[in-house]
Amino acid sequence: MRHKMIFSQHGQALVEFALVLPVLLLLVFGIIEFGRIYASNIMINNAAREGARAASLGVPDEDIIIIVKDRCTFLDPTKLAISITPVPLERATGNPVNIDVGYPLEINTPIISSITGDPCQISARITMRAE
Repeated sequence: MRHKMIFSQHGQALVEFALVLPVLLLLVFGIIEFGRIYASNIMINNAAREGARAASLGVPDEDIIIIVKDRCTFLDPTKLAISITPVPLERATGNPVNIDVGYPLEINTPIISSITGDPCQISARITMRAE
């Protein structure tokens, strides 16, 4: 009798683990995806800030785009959308210069992508005064 009870308890633990495993995996992959989104957001904000600083110093737009793409080390530079306003001829000392950077981040977890939308659009807008 005791021998049968031990085997049934092992089966019960296996069933409980099978019930908890999907929730646990969703939680782990959700944490990983959130970390990717957060790290990408920080990277894009930093790149936009570096680009705005360069634009405020009078660096040409082509060089600003290179600076922004260089700061986004783990992102695909071909997918970056970079907008610099106003155009170089309209930039005057004391006027604001805007840098907009956008990136469509692909979400790898299907359930998370249905919540955030796929791709998840990450963007940053930085304004600095031209010097």
